[in-house]
Amino acid sequence: MFPYHNRNITFVYDETLHFTVKCQSINLYIDGQSEPRAHKISLTERGTSYVYRFILNLEKEELFYPWLSHQVFFAVHSPFVPINPFLDGRAMKPGYLYNVNIRLEKELLLPHPYQTNCTDYEAMWKKNNKTGPRSQQKCRDMCTKNYSKFCFGCEKGLTMYENIEDLCSPLERCGRHHCYCKDLHVLLKNKGECIDNCKEECL
Repeated sequence: MFPYHNRNITFVYDETLHFTVKCQSINLYIDGQSEPRAHKISLTERGTSYVYRFILNLEKEELFYPWLSHQVFFAVHSPFVPINPFLDGRAMKPGYLYNVNIRLEKELLLPHPYQTNCTDYEAMWKKNNKTGPRSQQKCRDMCTKNYSKFCFGCEKGLTMYENIEDLCSPLERCGRHHCYCKDLHVLLKNKGECIDNCKEECL
C-alpha cells in the first residue's frame, strides 16, 4: 500500500461522458518546485525488483457517482506530464493481480537551429527559479488555463485539474459565457500561438 503522504490527488473531466473523476498518483510533479523521487535498482541482482505495490480496494464513498459500477484506470507516465487516464490508461478488472513491467527508453532531441527544434523544459524551469511547465503537455495546458481563467474565471479544457473548485461549471463549460468574454477572437489567436510554441521535450 502506498504511503498517504506521498499521494497526489488530481481530477480529470471526461468531455464525452461529462463527469469528473478523481486521480490518485505517486511521484507526480506537474506543478511546484520539488524534484521527483528516484529509486535505485540493481541490474546485477537476480530476481524481480519491485518499485511500487498497490492494493486497490474501492469504497462507494470514494466515488463521485456511487450509482455507477466501479472502474479503475491505471497508467505509468512521466512525473512532469499530465495525462487523461481514459485515453492513456488501462482499465483494471477487480479480482485480478497485475504485474507491470517497465522498459525505459531514452530519446535525445536537439533544440533550434536543429530540425527537431525541441525545448529543454527542465533547463527553463531551473532558469526561471523552478517555475513554469516541465513538459510539452503541461505547457499546452498552461496556455489553455490562462485563456479560460481570463475569459471565464474558471478552468476548462485541461488534461488534469489540481483543484476541483477551479473547474468550470456545466453552464460555463458549454460555452454560453463566450458573450461575456471581451476580445474573444484575439484571445483564441493568442491561445493558439501559445500552444504552437510548446515544442516537444528534448529528453
